[in-house]
Amino acid sequence: RIHDGALGWLVDCGQSDELAQRIDAAAAMLRQRFDVGGRAFELTIAFGSASADGRDALAKAMLAADRALERTARWMPHCAELDEEVAWSLTLASEVDTAMAEGHLWVAYQPKLDIRKRSVCGVEALVRWDHPTRGRQFPDSFIPMLEENGKIADLTLFVLEQAMTDRRIWAERGLDIEVAVNVAAYLPADAAFRDKLEKVLARFGGDVGRLTLEVTESASMADPELTVAGLEAIRALGPSLSIDDYGTGQSTLTYLKRLPAREIKI
Repeated sequence: RIHDGALGWLVDCGQSDELAQRIDAAAAMLRQRFDVGGRAFELTIAFGSASADGRDALAKAMLAADRALERTARWMPHCAELDEEVAWSLTLASEVDTAMAEGHLWVAYQPKLDIRKRSVCGVEALVRWDHPTRGRQFPDSFIPMLEENGKIADLTLFVLEQAMTDRRIWAERGLDIEVAVNVAAYLPADAAFRDKLEKVLARFGGDVGRLTLEVTESASMADPELTVAGLEAIRALGPSLSIDDYGTGQSTLTYLKRLPAREIKI
C-alpha cells in the first residue's frame, strides 16, 4: 500500500503480453462492487508500470498510472515523454506570468448561436498558449499543470479581463453580445479568488451583466455548502452562472435546484 488509493507490487515477467494479462486479472478483481453502509460503489482503476532496473521505479509507475487515469486508459507503461511532461510542469508556474505579460497567452472565442434567431448571441472565451519553444498549446496540455501549481486563479482572471475588454470594444462597435469564461472547479469556494474577482469586475461596471461564468458540476460535489455560498457571493457581483458538463458528476436534481445558476450545459 503506497498511500491512500494506491497499491504497488513487483512482478517477474519479461514479456509485455504477460504483464498485460496480470493487469487484466487485477482489474477484474478490483472491478467488483463494494458495499459500504448499504450503498454500492465501483472503483475507478488505472495501472502504470516501470522497469525495476531503473531509478525511482515506483514513482515512475505511479506517474504512468496517474496519466492513464487522466486519459481514461486502463494501463500505461512509463516512458521518457512522461518525465519530460513532469519537468515542463515544474517550470510552468514560473513561465505563465511571463507568457501573460508578453502576449504568448491569448484568448480565442467560440461563437454561441441562437438557433431560433439564426444569429450569434454570445461567445465562450478559450485560452491558448503560443509557447516560444513548444509551439501552440491547447488547454488540455497546460491547464491541469497550472492547477497543480496553484496558478489557475491568475490565469482565470487574465482570461476574464481580456474577454471583458474585448466585449466592451465589440459593444462600442455595435456588437453587444454576451461572453462566457470558464472557472476552475474549486475557485468559487476560495475567498481570496472572489476578492480578486470583485476588483476585476468593478472595472467593467454595467458590462458585468453580459458575463457568464461557467463552473463544472464537479465543483458542487467537493463541499456542497461551501460551494453554494461561494456561488451566491459571485452571483451578487453581477455575472450569470452556468453549470458546465452537467451529467458527468453525481449531482441530484434536488441539489441542482440550490445552485444559483441560470444555465445548465449538458
